[in-house]
Amino acid sequence: MRILVIGDLHGEFPESVREVIKKEKIDLILSTGDFANFDNYRKIKFDKIDKTNFAKNKVKDHIQNDEYQKMINEIIKSMEKPLEVLDSFNIPVYSIYGNLDYTNYEVNKHKIKSNSLNRIIKKSKNIKLFREGFVDFDDLQILLFSGYRKNYLKYAPKKTKKVDRLNKGWKDRLSKIFSQIKPNKPVLFLFHDPPKDTKLDLINNPNSPMNGKHVGDEIIREFIEKYQPQVAICGHMHETQGTDQIKKSLVINAGYGRVGQFLILDINGDEIKYDLRK
Repeated sequence: MRILVIGDLHGEFPESVREVIKKEKIDLILSTGDFANFDNYRKIKFDKIDKTNFAKNKVKDHIQNDEYQKMINEIIKSMEKPLEVLDSFNIPVYSIYGNLDYTNYEVNKHKIKSNSLNRIIKKSKNIKLFREGFVDFDDLQILLFSGYRKNYLKYAPKKTKKVDRLNKGWKDRLSKIFSQIKPNKPVLFLFHDPPKDTKLDLINNPNSPMNGKHVGDEIIREFIEKYQPQVAICGHMHETQGTDQIKKSLVINAGYGRVGQFLILDINGDEIKYDLRK
């Protein structure tokens, strides 16, 4: 069985990746999320916001409301292109969402009259979106886990009832899928944010206030250490396509899909071979 994993497409789908999918026999496509193009949003965030108080400042406070609404609608519209291309191959696609995807929840929360990731995918023929899920696919058990724990949850200097409650919800969702694992088949764990303190979560961006720091998810790491899936695959960090090891688990960042990075997995029984491509 051959699986292609791609994520962080951010409004694009490289022609080079299309050709690979057309030429090679791909049985399943997995996506680590982040379909929307946030270029304009990020430019405002990095150019206009005080980096010493980065988390508390909002982009919408730095531009006019009508300009902000127009930008958000363009961001949501940008998800359509990569999803349409993914749907066109007539290959099953299992996807999670990341931190830069406008789901039904985000659209409703911000009272935006627009499409959403869920609605776009619902119209597709071959794509299935998972908040969290377990799929028994041929010789493989696939665990899919969407979302991103915001910084105030990951780095809260002082725990509060709200932080504890939300982090417990994160763990409960993970427990729900990991509890379904059976010992007879290898396990692939697909998620968005890299596990903490690996080669895959180190920021290398001088413009970022977090440059040089490990910014991954401690709870994701905790579950990898506990259950040790054969392979754990993430995205999110554009600059860290590569691999690392957590106990017996091979951890892979599939790369920045927008620029043509992706991952090929060949699975034969318990044997899993990987090929990171650029």
